[in-house]
This record gives sequence, C-alpha cells and structure tokens, in this order.
Amino acid sequence: MYADDVVILSENHNELQEMLNAVTEYGRDFNVRLSKEKSQVLVVNGDDSDADRIWMVGGNEIKRTKEYKYLGIWLDDKGCEKTQHERIARANQWVGRLGSVARCRANKYEVVRGLWKGVAVPSIMHGLETMVWSRKESDRLEVTQNKAGRIALGANRYVAVEAIRGDMGWSTFRERIAKAGLRNRARLQRMDDSKWASKVWDWNMYEKWMKDSVKVEKWTGELGMFMTGVMRHGSMAVCKKEINRRVEEKGKEEWLRGMSEKSTLEWYRKKDQPRNERFYDSGYGGDLLFRARKKSLEVNSRMYRWKNGGSKVCVMCVTGVDETVEHLMLVVVVVVEG
Repeated sequence: MYADDVVILSENHNELQEMLNAVTEYGRDFNVRLSKEKSQVLVVNGDDSDADRIWMVGGNEIKRTKEYKYLGIWLDDKGCEKTQHERIARANQWVGRLGSVARCRANKYEVVRGLWKGVAVPSIMHGLETMVWSRKESDRLEVTQNKAGRIALGANRYVAVEAIRGDMGWSTFRERIAKAGLRNRARLQRMDDSKWASKVWDWNMYEKWMKDSVKVEKWTGELGMFMTGVMRHGSMAVCKKEINRRVEEKGKEEWLRGMSEKSTLEWYRKKDQPRNERFYDSGYGGDLLFRARKKSLEVNSRMYRWKNGGSKVCVMCVTGVDETVEHLMLVVVVVVEG
C-alpha cells in the first residue's frame, strides 16, 4: 500500500520544516513510510541565507532540486520555460503523427481537423494559462498548427496562412493563450486571499505574468477591462463569455486585415469568418479546389522562374496568353484533333 504524492507549499523555510514535522507525525501514526529518494525541495525566489538550509522529513534530509514536474508542468526557480519548449516539441510531434494518419484515412480533412482540435490542442494547452508566453514563442506554435492545416487541406507552400485558418475554422494559439490567461486572471481575482493560488498571484502582481496579462489587454483594445463592469463584478460564467467574445473579435479583425493585404486571396475575401468547410475530401480534386480558391495552383505564371527555359504561356490552349489561375479555371481553350 502507498499514499499518493503530497505537495507542501510554504512562505518561509521555518514554516516548511514545521509542516514537514507534521507530515512525519502523520506517517508515524498511520504507519506510512515516506520515500527519501522521491522527496525534494524546490526553492523559488530564495536568497543567500537559503543556500545552506536543510530540511528533514522522517529523520532523513531532503535533497534540493532545481526543477520539479508537477501535474505535467515543469517548475524551476525561473518559471516554466522548460514546459514551454516541451509543448512546442509536442506540437511538432503531433504534426508528424497527423501526416501519417492523413495518408491512411478516407477523409483526411475531417480526421486531421478532429484529431488536432480534439486531442492535440488540449494536450498542448494544458496549464499554459499559468505561464508567460512571448509573441515569438506563440508564433512557433502557430507555425506548427499551420503545418497541420496544410496536411488536412493538401495545401502547398504558396498558400497564405489566413486561408488555412479560414477553411480549418480554428483559433490561433495567440487567441487560445490570451483566453486562458485572462480567464485565469479573472478566477484569481475572485479567489479567497487564503488560497495559495491567490497568494502567488499577489506576489507576482508586478512581475512578468501580470505584465503579460496587461499586454493581452492592450492587444484586445480593452486596457483596464478587469477594473469595471462584468469583468470585475459579474459571475465567472459571464466573465468567461465576455473574455471569449473580445478575444475572438480581435482575432477575427487580424484575420480580415491579413486577407486584405494578400493579393492571392482576392477571391477569398467574401468569407466573413473562419469556419470549417464540408466540401473538402481526401481526393486530389479537393486539394486542387482549395488551391484554386486561394490562387496557389502551380500555374506557369507562378512557376516559370524555377523551370529551365520556363515560360508563362499556357501550353494547354491556342490563345498564347499567360497561364494564370483565372485563365486555367475560366478561359482555357483546348484544341482536340480528331
């Protein structure tokens, strides 16, 4: 028989030793043996006076560690950087798996989209609301998500990322992290001061986590959103709904602006919001349809630069004009010799 893990949090070393003594007494009373090898102490924001400090439990000294994994998240005295790198690597692993799955399934669009949103994203997002993510780091996750979208849609490297997001109908990682962080902040502000999560929040009020939260507020265009209205006084359910609405509006605004700046998405701009489409299948025709809608077909007007003696002229018809997507889809005149 064995008991589950126990995590003890303390604000100072003396209090921690008192709590360890209580654990030792409990173990003695209930005949529970404590593992010396698996017991460790992680000091966060310590000073020089803690350098030689030792802690005892069950008559044994507990070794100190520089990092510790708890509930799937690596913690160290600098934060959660190791977990961030681990999640980025996990996202890339998922793309590799989805590439294999797509080759073996009847409808790669639905299968890849379902696995990515239903399994991959939750495994990547677990606990991310407690971390500080730079724009560069979240962009790395976004690049990986776009790779998954290209697999599902059969998209080549010329396709704009706005088109991938538009037809996959999913949020960006920047939006997901923003929602998670703001919802976590709303919970902490409503939490009793005696809770440890609330204490950690108070300690970091002017540190990186809070500064990152303020940056997210600025990004949504609602700086100070937590000071008034439902964000401060409403129920958590109402607050969560409001956060989702504001972040999604900002994400949609950036998506529309990105489309307006891409000449290849001229035909695609009539789409008013990202949503999944039902007319894609795993056939080559579905891949060609997607590329045609985004003007990313490998036509001569695009590919001639990389061909020896390449020409823009259409070789399929007798008109002698450049082979563009519009020409290929709407104008091509083929001469059939009989």
